[in-house]
Amino acid sequence: MLTLKDLKDYDIKNIDIQKLVNVVVRRQDYLLNLVLVLATIFAVVKILDYQKQRAFRLEQEVVTLEKKIKAISEYESAEKDVKNFVNSFPQGLLETNNIINRINDLAVARNIQILSFDPAERNTTELYEKTNIRLVLTGDNYEDIGLFAQDIENSNDNFLVQKWSASLVENRNPVTGISQQQISVEMVISCIYFRK
Repeated sequence: MLTLKDLKDYDIKNIDIQKLVNVVVRRQDYLLNLVLVLATIFAVVKILDYQKQRAFRLEQEVVTLEKKIKAISEYESAEKDVKNFVNSFPQGLLETNNIINRINDLAVARNIQILSFDPAERNTTELYEKTNIRLVLTGDNYEDIGLFAQDIENSNDNFLVQKWSASLVENRNPVTGISQQQISVEMVISCIYFRK
């Protein structure tokens, strides 16, 4: 068996390769040990390389997961903000009779006479229901009609004047027979009911 002292006595520059080969051929256990050492070194290098690549992939996955966690957290925060925003809206009216009664109350307060309501047209989505009501009304002056439209827009019932047109008409009072000019208005009002 070679010891450190034996290696110290050898001069590496003057190694006789032929002699070394002869020793290795004669002593098969040296060759086997050499092959095992080289195979072990090769296996360790391969294992370390594989583990290094695996650690790099895991670090990349951790970074990706952290980005996803951050995105999910931002999404949940935004979703919460949207829910709070939607919940801050007045819910609105759903029943057509309630909508008509509320519009009628606003009209009476401004001396507006509603002549007719057309049937309600309802559009339903996942987030809200929108009810459109077409009505014909008359008033004595433009100021009352303008204030009525403003009252509708500013009410807490989610009303919106979609469109309106006005014209001047002459109405004859059947009792007195006196002709009077009035403003006739055709208006479409929407009421939005938010699903919460």
